Amino acid sequence: MPERRGTGGEGKTGPRPDRRRFFLAGLSKALDAFSDIASQVYPISIPLIRQVIRPPGALNEQDFQRTCYRCGSCVDACGPGALRLLQSSDEAVSGTPFVDPDLQACELCEGLPCTKACPSGALARIRREKVRMGLASWSDRRCLRTTGQECRACVDKCPIGLEAIRFGPQGRVEIVSAGCVGCGGCQQVCPARPKAIRVQPL
Repeated sequence: MPERRGTGGEGKTGPRPDRRRFFLAGLSKALDAFSDIASQVYPISIPLIRQVIRPPGALNEQDFQRTCYRCGSCVDACGPGALRLLQSSDEAVSGTPFVDPDLQACELCEGLPCTKACPSGALARIRREKVRMGLASWSDRRCLRTTGQECRACVDKCPIGLEAIRFGPQGRVEIVSAGCVGCGGCQQVCPARPKAIRVQPL
């Protein structure tokens, strides 16, 4: 019986690897070209997604970028040194203040002096309990408590207390979304590597 041959070099397993790579490379170049053309013809005007944790009282990201003077007054007023100025090639965000909880979390100082120091209104003067900088998320797979260790660093550090983070009936960490302000204190003190709890910007 004669050997059955496929067409175009294809068999039951699909295109040969070298042809598949050639096809994917060509598709990638075509998509890149289309993206370049589309960005010129249809400029992107949607608000940037917040990628960093902003100070207490920050306006929504688009208004914050437009309003902030990049003067650093809030940074100077931050006693714990939690606020830093963002260094970026993107002029829209370069020089704006942010918090990196891995270095220093926001401590929600009495009276929130950073908001009072802001001359532009980019940081609204709000009450401490109304602050919403982000929301903490917890990974049981990474948490030391999952391995039997009695770690409670995140709960003890939280300036809001049980209204924001607590232990559930089985000793699991529970984030209370209605109470968490996203200060990053829990992330700063988490001893797990990689950290079991991190704050996601809002």
